[in-house]
Amino acid sequence: GYTFRECKNLVDVELSPNCTELVNGMFDGCTALQSIRIPEGVSVISGSWPIGHMQSPFYGCANLRSIEIPASMQTIEDGAFAGCDSLTALQIAPDNPHIIFENGAVLSKDRKSFICAVPAAVGSEYTVPEGVERFAYRAFCGCEQLKTLILPAGLQETDHVMDLFGWPELGDPYPRDIVFKNSNMSVESMLNLLSDITYFQGDNLEIITLHGASGSNVETFAREHGYAFAAE
Repeated sequence: GYTFRECKNLVDVELSPNCTELVNGMFDGCTALQSIRIPEGVSVISGSWPIGHMQSPFYGCANLRSIEIPASMQTIEDGAFAGCDSLTALQIAPDNPHIIFENGAVLSKDRKSFICAVPAAVGSEYTVPEGVERFAYRAFCGCEQLKTLILPAGLQETDHVMDLFGWPELGDPYPRDIVFKNSNMSVESMLNLLSDITYFQGDNLEIITLHGASGSNVETFAREHGYAFAAE
């Protein structure tokens, strides 16, 4: 999978049409890489598991500024753009029927699913677009600058573990303030959404503040699981 590993003089890449997937570590150590064109036919960009262990294809490509993504792309896995410190936008083919790039993130075409953030585009405070109802697994993995995350009012209940930030106990970054616009989301759904930070809250992680309506489920969840709480 380490096709271009440590090619430190590599600046621009146009992959072969025979390529079908971008795998872990593919461009590991390509610190000069600035742009890459992914050919039609590629349907998957692999993610990372976790940061510092099995790396995504572009991990550490700090000068990467441009990625052209074809209409055939269907799956972009968690942490795919972690470590791409200069990447603030993706060029996704307009006729791609599955995904779009908008508001610093890859979303489903109907804008209801938040697939993954592009860390350098998210910044220190990020408001998830209204209309987003669900998140993909580890959707904010690698967002090192993110300090405040504002969740939309239309976020749906979930019985799936989301682990939005990855493995903070192993070094993955996480925000210090999380704002719930929907303060009546069930406690169970909040636990599934934030399980990665909840189980280590007040242990080896810094205390995180949850923001929501006074007397709401957000306050109940915060008190039960050792978070700080601030009424909005």
